[in-house]
Amino acid sequence: MKILFLKEQRSASGIEGVSSYLFNVCKELDCLNIEYLVLYNAKDIFYQKMIEGNINVQIFEYPSNSFVNMFRLFKINKTQEGLHAIVKKENITHINVHFPYLLQFVKTEWRVPVIAHWHGAFETNAAIKFFYFKDVFSIRAVLNNFYRKYRLFNFDKADIVICAGQAAKNTAIYKFLVNKQKIILNMYGTPEIKIDEIKDIRQLLKVKKDHKLIISVGRETKAKGVEDFCKVAVKLCARNYKFIYLGGHRDQTYHDNLVKTYGDFVDFVGMKENVDKYYKAADLMLFLSHRESAPTVIFESMAFSLPIVGWDTVGVNELIINDYNGYCCPYTKINYVADKVEFILENNEVNKRISNNSHKSFQDNYIFKKHVQRLLFSFKSLKGGN
Repeated sequence: MKILFLKEQRSASGIEGVSSYLFNVCKELDCLNIEYLVLYNAKDIFYQKMIEGNINVQIFEYPSNSFVNMFRLFKINKTQEGLHAIVKKENITHINVHFPYLLQFVKTEWRVPVIAHWHGAFETNAAIKFFYFKDVFSIRAVLNNFYRKYRLFNFDKADIVICAGQAAKNTAIYKFLVNKQKIILNMYGTPEIKIDEIKDIRQLLKVKKDHKLIISVGRETKAKGVEDFCKVAVKLCARNYKFIYLGGHRDQTYHDNLVKTYGDFVDFVGMKENVDKYYKAADLMLFLSHRESAPTVIFESMAFSLPIVGWDTVGVNELIINDYNGYCCPYTKINYVADKVEFILENNEVNKRISNNSHKSFQDNYIFKKHVQRLLFSFKSLKGGN
């Protein structure tokens, strides 16, 4: 078996949940002595991380994700030829695509099994259409809708589609009309961590002995809940709590406004390549993203025995069990969230119980090695002609 992973840059740094997921898959395959090759299209921070981690990666240029691809027949053909040459040279037995638009560069005639991942999820899942009446006077909008329907989210070339959870599966079935028989639900996770070997940075973060540290991890966007996190920090400013938000930003003006408005209540420390030190230092994970599929942040929090408080939204509510490993709170109810944070941190017995159960959730369900074993079983169920 030799797996070809197709992955494209999704952010300026390349560091995101899907990237971390693929990196962890590759490291596990290294341990299992299973051959693979990653084709990536940018020399960014994620690429550098792969190089430093001895991931077998090559730079490969994919045509940009645009409806213009419908008219770039020569470029699409050249991309397909380039991929096919790699498939033959490397004796690839399986192709794994990490965003569906990359499927348009693969051909079924190669007789190599294709496995697509669908990592995302939406609250509502109305089927996408190739035409919306509101766009009747915009040729660009009409073309873009057609592209989204028949190229961007078309899973026809995939032999199977791996979904990270039930919310992701629902989106695949109802929004993208993926055949149910193709879908395999395989919840993600995170590798086991040697916590004792991680440096304690509470003193460096200026967290006093009698203070509690509350963290969140994600891009600085409204959808990731950064503003909600800040509002909770304001509500609890009278408590001996320290709030730290870890994540990069795409919009400098938005970041500057966050710091100006909430800088007295929250430390914005930016993107960190290794957040394990912060997980170890933390007392609670406050994860208020508005929608997720299988958020790596929650798996990592469980691995560090952190109680988790989040919104009762798709993806998140598959992982957080109320009064067991944390609390799912009614969406937008900031006071409710603040009360649950206080309830956990101000009651030692509750805190200890939920912390222990958080780690138990990880041990029982989300050890990454088990996910990869299930993944490989799915791969091996497919046999191609290559």
